[in-house]
Amino acid sequence: MLGSMFDDTDYEHETLHGILLKFKPKDAGQLDTCMHLTLWPAAEELILHIPSYITPNIQILELGAGSGFVGIHTLRNFPVSLTITDCEPEVLYIQSLDLIQSNLALNSLSCEVSSLFWGSDKLSTSYELILGSDVIYSSHALAPLLTCIKDHLSHSGVCLLANTMIRFQNYQQEFERLCSLMNLRLEYLPSMHNSEVKVGCITFL
Repeated sequence: MLGSMFDDTDYEHETLHGILLKFKPKDAGQLDTCMHLTLWPAAEELILHIPSYITPNIQILELGAGSGFVGIHTLRNFPVSLTITDCEPEVLYIQSLDLIQSNLALNSLSCEVSSLFWGSDKLSTSYELILGSDVIYSSHALAPLLTCIKDHLSHSGVCLLANTMIRFQNYQQEFERLCSLMNLRLEYLPSMHNSEVKVGCITFL
């Protein structure tokens, strides 16, 4: 399906933190049709925080995975059960799921890969750790995103969302308001690499 939907030559290939990755270049990511196929800066900050929350065989859900880098890096380095999801509208999400599967194969890994439309779809499993990088991109996405987190986070679980400040600052106040309204505790973690990325830690009150 991958080759039938877009030209494979449009992709860059790079080894990043030990992961062989295929993705659209960042300038292509300025187009709405390519945003979900691009590696954004928050992903590299997020992977530095994940080890503190790993326990053996922990169940992890990645939201808005795009190229799948965060999930693939986690799967390569830790004994986890992982589900990678994306939620792009209409046919676009199929492109992203194909790209995730392709990147898993490039690294000789496999896990569950699924579409998940925030606020409407609900998986049958709850997760101890939910991950997302640069998933806050619209005011309209905030409530569905937080609903999805509430639907899938285990009672004692943790959700880590990393967002680049240049975009997140436009939605930060409303995001914090909705977290409080939905009885979710939000704390920001100290930066470990990129001070332009803010990592939020969400738990149930």
